[in-house]
Amino acid sequence: MSRRGFCFGERAMEIDLLTVGEYQTNCYLIYHESIRDAIIIDPGFEGERIISRIKELELVPQIIVITHAHFDHISAIPELSAVYNLPLAIHRDDVSRLADPNQNFSGVSGCFISLKADIELEEGDLVEVPGVSLEVIHTPGHSTGSIILVNHDERLLFSGDTLFYKGYGRVDLPGSSSKQLRESLEKIKQLPDDFKVFPGHGPATTIGGEKNLIDYYL
Repeated sequence: MSRRGFCFGERAMEIDLLTVGEYQTNCYLIYHESIRDAIIIDPGFEGERIISRIKELELVPQIIVITHAHFDHISAIPELSAVYNLPLAIHRDDVSRLADPNQNFSGVSGCFISLKADIELEEGDLVEVPGVSLEVIHTPGHSTGSIILVNHDERLLFSGDTLFYKGYGRVDLPGSSSKQLRESLEKIKQLPDDFKVFPGHGPATTIGGEKNLIDYYL
């Protein structure tokens, strides 16, 4: 399958983690140490804190990428958008969820977030800034448009709510599917054991460290 690239511009990726909000969502700032153009992944809450960290690191954010359209991964986007004019990228199967407070559950929380995607991602797309390239892999299950983002050179991935340390995404929510999650975990399992996993909640882990858990679920 051909890959589309969304490039905003040697290696040495930097990963800055902010754990935000009452749901302890992991927001990641990804950039090359000598270039400073950055990808923002899952700005869940505490927009002012994320902005402050961006300024502290002297980053130039270029794009926001959402692993799935649940409110605990998108709630800081309006604050970020008030400061930075950034394209918002999400898998095409979660575009309608992003726009609907009932589907993204922000309505239940009382914040009623409705956002429009600028880039509709598909399997195999590349999200890039100079020095950083992340491949989009579609991993439905927790939501229909869930994705993981993989960097093969650095042997790491950002797993959203598909895979955690000793856990995996809920499948009891509207739009979730245990069958699809099994298929997605089987796909993730094919990656080498030493790939480091940066999840949407909780500590980092590795593919090898979660193989027994994945096998149990499968």
